[in-house]
Amino acid sequence: MAAWVVAGWPVWRWYGARLGDGSDEPWGLAALVVALVLVPWRRLCEPVPPGAALAAVGAAATVMFGYEWLPALVRGGLWMLALVALVGGAGPAVARAGLLLLSLPVVATAQFYLGYPLRALTAACSVPLLQVLGYDVVRQGTALRWAGETVLVDAPCSGIQMLWTGLFAACTLAAVRGLGAGATLMLLRRTGAVVALANLLRCVALFLLEVRGGAPAQWLHEGIGLALFGAALGAVAWCGGRGRLAGVDAAGEGSGCGRSLRQASPAPRWVILLLGLALMGTAVRPVLGGGGVPQEAAAFSGWPETFEGRPLTALAPSDREARFAAGFPGKVAAFTDGERTIVLRWVARETRKLHPALHCLRGLGYAVQPGPVWRDATGRSWGTTLAERAGCTRRVRERINDAAGREWTDVSAWWWSAWRGESAGPWWATTVFEH
Repeated sequence: MAAWVVAGWPVWRWYGARLGDGSDEPWGLAALVVALVLVPWRRLCEPVPPGAALAAVGAAATVMFGYEWLPALVRGGLWMLALVALVGGAGPAVARAGLLLLSLPVVATAQFYLGYPLRALTAACSVPLLQVLGYDVVRQGTALRWAGETVLVDAPCSGIQMLWTGLFAACTLAAVRGLGAGATLMLLRRTGAVVALANLLRCVALFLLEVRGGAPAQWLHEGIGLALFGAALGAVAWCGGRGRLAGVDAAGEGSGCGRSLRQASPAPRWVILLLGLALMGTAVRPVLGGGGVPQEAAAFSGWPETFEGRPLTALAPSDREARFAAGFPGKVAAFTDGERTIVLRWVARETRKLHPALHCLRGLGYAVQPGPVWRDATGRSWGTTLAERAGCTRRVRERINDAAGREWTDVSAWWWSAWRGESAGPWWATTVFEH
């Protein structure tokens, strides 16, 4: 265990950096605390079974050999699974693994890759319900059109934050009850279904408010979401209650299954030696370097001289901005037109490094609130965010566009279009900071 902690220094360094960069809410710390509290510490002095030791070897070796091409989040997940293997498979191992995986900063990454597909799925499932209620609704991407009006299913309606919290509650309940693998997996499946239903009902309710009475007040918008979220958590607790998982194993720490695993012969020395070598290799692999900045896929044509009819003046980048630009697959620069700050990013290929503005604003200490999509006088669409710090409120708008005239107001929708080849790069990402 001590070797696992020491060899995992690249994971801890990345974990600490992600907690402090503002790209994710630090909710994972709650899952980490619960997982550590529920670890069977009294069993750590017992020999590790051969199967568990080999599983830990496989996880560590995968991290070592795949260091250059595995994303940091995947390496962190494998490292947490290695801990589950070292602790042993008795008791709520699946719940323990779930808590440790949820402790990683996964929400922002899930929003980036899954936000658009989940919003499109939510919009598609809303259509038949709304048609039953008498609304002849047509879906266009993540938008619902009815009687000439358009209601967008925006980023918060992807349901990812609700899903994370639901899974956290389910894993905590399974760990406290000592549920076995089958019962835990059944509870997680039911949790996913309950959260999906709650998110669908939220989308339908907000659509009805939008088309019948205009944009709802912020408190009503959030109140509907909280009410449905509370109902979903109540349903998860009911599903995980005693007797709700009949016919499925619920083997706790003291069950016969758990004892049989620990009564097996300990791992032979050659397996422990392999584990030590894998941990040592994982610890030194980051020092060897490798990788590098990918080459740009297209030629850069230069920065524009004006923006919305006003001349631009370049701003000197900070040290932090310069470090980020050095690893960005494209070009990054900041300008001012005398009143506003405009950040332009020329993107050569699809990339996870094209962050939405709210992540950067959180890292700078702003309290952020996603706003509605806004259209300017020329008909261009912008995603908006309200940011407040020290009594100063700023409106931030951003958009992504390509040379063919296609536009996106969030990075998830853009990434999927670029990844599927529906839009050819390069792209321009424009972020405007206004008082």
